[in-house]
Formats: sequence, structure tokens, C-alpha cells
Amino acid sequence: MKTVLVITSSQDSIMDYIVAIYSKKCFFFRLDLDRMCDYSFQLNGNGWSIDNYREFITDKTVNAIYYRKPSFPDFRKYDGFCQDLMKKDIEVLIRGITDAFDGNCLSKPYIIEKAENKIYQMYLAEKYEMAMPDCLIANNRRCIERFCINKKSAVKSLVVGRDSFSKYTKDQTSNFFNYNNCLDGLEVSPVYFQEYIEKDYMVTANFIGKKAYVARIDIEVGSNKKVNEQKWRYSNMYLPKKVEERCLNFMKELGIEFGAFDFIVKNGNYYFLEFKPDAQWLGFENELGWDLSAELVEYLCS
Repeated sequence: MKTVLVITSSQDSIMDYIVAIYSKKCFFFRLDLDRMCDYSFQLNGNGWSIDNYREFITDKTVNAIYYRKPSFPDFRKYDGFCQDLMKKDIEVLIRGITDAFDGNCLSKPYIIEKAENKIYQMYLAEKYEMAMPDCLIANNRRCIERFCINKKSAVKSLVVGRDSFSKYTKDQTSNFFNYNNCLDGLEVSPVYFQEYIEKDYMVTANFIGKKAYVARIDIEVGSNKKVNEQKWRYSNMYLPKKVEERCLNFMKELGIEFGAFDFIVKNGNYYFLEFKPDAQWLGFENELGWDLSAELVEYLCS
């Protein structure tokens, strides 16, 4: 039986699901990094080992690694300087173990970090001829005003799934941005502005290797069109051949085997929004009968 080191957190529902279904196919050694004190690490010139006081693995016994962007322990009882240092030490340890690993890995931290960068995503989208909504990255009020004045725009962080700074909440990243609002802080923290395009529907395309699992997302709005009355309807679909080829080229350049593309579709045209190297696909699998989890485990155990 193959051994898979899973670097994750104790609140990872996707990993709960995978272990519950596929534990007879391979042995998952789960490293919940937010519970660091529950593990014993040793690393020297001969390699590394991890012991959870029930099971024991080494770099010689692990066949694959599944890196799930883990959360960190609670450092609040230590002073601020120690908190930063402890977090960096853990990052160095985990990145060293993962990035130096020779076997199958979904996906190495340095690749995920590169893949999440919206500037690099913009470059790859342009290189592989993916249409995109008009966008701007700026910290200058006048540039922002010129961009936003005659169009609806959304404001987002430069990193997928993260807030730019404390003033911008997750709710604001999906709402229209009015440049007349207070822009305090932008001069030291550039933000990504994206034109809002009215859509017919949305598409999320999850790839594992060269196999795609694609969901069409339609929004059904209540009679008074309030946001809290929106309902999401999911259905399976296939990507147009050219769009699929561009996605595969995009991933090949990144050197990544797993991730999801988000598109909006208007009049048959696909507009690339972002690429997520660690997408949350479990809801789609349960709703649409996917076997993406089986493909993922097959890749790790191959």
C-alpha cells in the first residue's frame, strides 16, 4: 500500500472526505499543521521523519505528498517577534520537505505561490489568448478614477483568495467598486480592479492531469432581485476544445497538475477570471456526481 503525506489542517473537510472513502487504497499520514505540537519532527543529513505517536513515516517510506495550504498553530501566547519567527520556521521546514521531494506532489508550495499571483496569471492568460475582462492594478487615485468612471468594477486582492489589506473585506471583493469611496491605504497597497461583465452563466473547470471536470453555474434570482435571494444551479458540461487546450497550456507552463479555472460566459465568449491551484471542489463532486477525488487519489498513488 502506497503512503501519502498530507500536509493540511484539522478543519480540512476535503481531506476528511478523501480519507473516509479511500483509506483502503492507500495510507494517508495526515499532518495537521495547526496541531504542530501533536507531532515529532526529526531532520538531519540522512533525511527526515515525522511521528504522530501512533504512526511513523520518513522520506524513504513516503510515495507522494498532497499539500493543502495548511493553517498555522495559535501563536498568540507568544510576543509578536516570536510569532513571526515561529511561523517562518514552520514554513521553511514544510517547504523544504515538500519542494525537495522527488515523488508525485500536489502541489509544491513554490508552484502554488507562483500560480496564485494574479500578475503572473494575467501574463499567462494573454500568452495563451484567453479573453479577460478589462483590468487595472494600481495604487494611484487618478488612474483608478479613470478606469472606474464609466464602468462597473470589482476590487480584489492581488493573491487568489486573500484580502489585500484590512480595509477590504471578502464581501467587497465581489461587489461593485465605487471610486468615490475612501481609498485610504491604496498608496501603500496596490489593488486589482476588474471590469464587471454581465454574464449569461459562470463556469468552473477543475483539472487533474489532463482530465477536466467542468461545472456550469447559473444564478436564479428571486422576484425582488435581492442578493440574498439568489440561488445557484449547477450542471455538468464540457469546455470548448480551444478553451480546454489553453487551460492545459496554462497549467503546463506553471508545472502544475491540479487546479481550477473560473470563467464567465457571455454570448458564447469565455472570459478568464482566475486560476485556483487549490480549489474547493467537494461541493461540485457531491452535487454533480464527479469522481474527481478518485482521479486525485489515483494520481497520488500512481
